[in-house]
Order: sequence, then structure tokens, then C-alpha cells
Amino acid sequence: MLASSTQLVGRDINQLDVRSRSASRVIRAGVALFLISFVVMWIEGALLGREALGALRVQPGSPSFVAARIISELGEGWAIAVFVLLAVALLRDPRLPQDFVLGYAGTSIVLHTLKVLVARARPDLSNFDAWPSGHAMAAGLFAVLVALRLPRRVGGTLVAAACLIAASRVALGRHYVSDVLAGLGLACVGAGLLGFVPDLSWSRTFANRTKLGITYLAALVFALDIAFGRAVERHPGHLLLAPAIVFAIAHLEAANSRARRQRHEEPSS
Repeated sequence: MLASSTQLVGRDINQLDVRSRSASRVIRAGVALFLISFVVMWIEGALLGREALGALRVQPGSPSFVAARIISELGEGWAIAVFVLLAVALLRDPRLPQDFVLGYAGTSIVLHTLKVLVARARPDLSNFDAWPSGHAMAAGLFAVLVALRLPRRVGGTLVAAACLIAASRVALGRHYVSDVLAGLGLACVGAGLLGFVPDLSWSRTFANRTKLGITYLAALVFALDIAFGRAVERHPGHLLLAPAIVFAIAHLEAANSRARRQRHEEPSS
């Protein structure tokens, strides 16, 4: 009994140590991307003109433009919500819903604060919220959180897909390269910091009333887009992300309950 308990404690400590090392590497990568984005922003403003930067845009109506629109849509709130549900259902990691809730809520607050403070004009001059890119942050955060739980090759494919979504925003003329680099950097820092947050056992201990409150709180965070007059007016699917995450928690709880019932029924049968 004592030996098995010691083994369990040792295994938990080893897992925590591995998670902390991975989190530290992800944070360093995020900080590096953020610093590179400042250098690239200086190059864009001081050395390159608007015409030179416009060369990165694809021609509207062309097949490349249509492809970029489709890829960019995968970074919208409705798509991320679907990906969240799929990840929770397939991976069945009790910590994953917690990381999604804390990760998207925290990085969204930082993202929108930076957008308002910097107020950088978009390449198409549609508004002044270019830096950092929200699409790059949302796709990058999902990719990194899931990639840390998958084999390296599969996780690398997810991260590459997030980078492709970020590149599509540049191709559509919605962002500069420095904007998407900053968005990806913010995603990495946010995902890495979550590695140092203890397991709050959300999927096992939250009461229904508490979950309802978290739903409203998370919805309020993602509704900051509306407060700032951003993309939600054109893409209401952003608001699907908050209830989708809470639904994912409920789904995981139901799966855990079924597993516990099966374990209790096995000895008696």
C-alpha cells in the first residue's frame, strides 16, 4: 500500500516536472516571437512603405484569395468552438477544459487591451485594431494546448496549421506580418503559463450553478469584441466559444461519471 502510494506520488512529481519544462520552452518561444514582432514592425514602418507591404496581399476574387478566406475562417470563434469540443471529446484530458477556459479568457483580455492601447491601423484601413492578431492568437493557443498532449509529429502539424491561418490574415490584407507574430507569441506565452497552474479539478467538483456563472463570465470576456466594435458584428460565432467550453466540461463530467459507475458495478457482477 505504502509502496503504491509512493509510486503514485513519484509519478505525479515527474509529470509536473515534465509539464513545467515544456511550459518554460513554450513561454520562451512566445517571448521570442513577441520580440521579433517588434523588430518586424519597425522594418514595416521604417524601411517598407504601404505599397511594398501591399505586395503580400492576394488579388481579391482570385483562387488564392478564396483559399485564404476559407483558411482564415478556421480561426473564427465558431470554428475554434468546434475544435475545442472535438479535442475534449477525443483526448479526454481532465485538465484540458480548464486550460481552454483560463487560456482564452486570459489571453483575450490581454489581446483586446493591447489592441486598444496600440491602436494600429489595419493594412486595409478598415479600423485601428491590427496588433496583435486575434485569429493568430486563437488558432495558436488551441494548437499549442493540444500539441503539448500529442506526439511531436501530430502536434507539429497542428502548430503548422495555426501558422497557416495566421498567414492567411496577411494574404487577405487584414494584418501585417508583425501582427500575426505578436498573436502567435501571445498564444505561446498564455499556453506556457497554464503549465504552472495547478489542476483545479473543474470537471469533477464544479456545481451546476458555478458552471452557469462561468458561462456568463466567459461569454462576457469574449463579448469584449462587441464593446470595442470589432469583428463580432460580422461574425457572431465568436460568442459560441464560451458556452462550447462549458459544454465540453459537462461532457467530460458525464464521461467520468459513466466510468465511475462501471468501476463500481464490475466487482458486484
